[in-house]
Amino acid sequence: MTATFPYLPDWGASPEMPQAINKVAFGDGYEQRSHKGLNPYLPIWSLTFSKRTQAEAEAIAAWFQANKADVAAFNWTTPGANTTATDELFFTGDGSTSSAQLTKGGDAITSGILISSLTRTDWQGTVQLSPTPRTNLRLYSQDFTIAAWIKTNLTVTPDATTAPDGTNTADLLVTAAVTGSMRVYRGVASVAGQRRCSSWYVKKQPGSVVRWLVLSADQSGALAWFDLDNGVFGNIGSGITALVSALSNGWYRVSITYNAAGNDSGDNQFLTVVAGNGNLTNITGDGVTGFYVWGAQVEDSAEPTSYIPTDISIVTVTDYTISSTGVVAFGQTPISGATFRWSGTYTIGFMWVADSWTPAKPDEYNSWSVQAKFRQVAA
Repeated sequence: MTATFPYLPDWGASPEMPQAINKVAFGDGYEQRSHKGLNPYLPIWSLTFSKRTQAEAEAIAAWFQANKADVAAFNWTTPGANTTATDELFFTGDGSTSSAQLTKGGDAITSGILISSLTRTDWQGTVQLSPTPRTNLRLYSQDFTIAAWIKTNLTVTPDATTAPDGTNTADLLVTAAVTGSMRVYRGVASVAGQRRCSSWYVKKQPGSVVRWLVLSADQSGALAWFDLDNGVFGNIGSGITALVSALSNGWYRVSITYNAAGNDSGDNQFLTVVAGNGNLTNITGDGVTGFYVWGAQVEDSAEPTSYIPTDISIVTVTDYTISSTGVVAFGQTPISGATFRWSGTYTIGFMWVADSWTPAKPDEYNSWSVQAKFRQVAA
């Protein structure tokens, strides 16, 4: 494997471009010039590594010798040699591959990645991925049949329709044939003042008596009215943020973000059926129709992040990690057809040899230094 020179030189280094030409003089000021070789423009950098500790200066000098830098070419990135990638497609999921190489224009980016951000486009639309852990605190995020999901005047028909991810896992909550409170909810432990986001995927059942849903939490005022017919929020309580994202086949992802009211072992998040915008008036159910629900998520976050399915336990994922060689390891295996893009800054490295270097030597102010001269060579 080709070695990479890892040390940063002093600020202010600049290259020289030696004249690699042949000259033939004909007299009277006439001459013929031609380039020497196939790569006539190969720069030379004179570098100084000053004000270092003795240990670092000796390590720099030792690196040249250990890697035979005068005869074996090595990678080095010149100062300021940064370039950018913007929304570059680098991978399409096949349902089984869990890692991919960053590329730009089809060329692999294998070193020098400084800043990067990744997006994924799939059934959720285009979402920003996170290199830090995310957690869905909501257990049984897709199974509303279990008793822990408290249902008032609503009964569950499991796996009643196709969910947003294409699986037949979305439940139908059917209204009872009464006039009364109709809601579904569960609790999650909270900490006072914690910014918390509760999100659901919902869909209107054709011909249903249900039009308005209220998203709410135990915190006073954390209410937002959602119109299933038109896919928009109506009234929104103070101090909260309500968001809606329209998906295919009539599905919406709806969320509220609020400050948890207190240290509580059961901060509840509710979906409640009401008669109209801005009120909590009960409707009269028909015992037949209702609304579809799927993918409940609760996270300590300022906004909803991409969906994390859960079952008996909470689930924490890190969307991706990037290695020093530009390999992206995905926290969850991408589904077939999901596309991934990246934007960021990286450095371009070239091949060099060290024409010369000095041993580590003491300077003034009790510091040490090394000097070296690098010459670019053809890769």
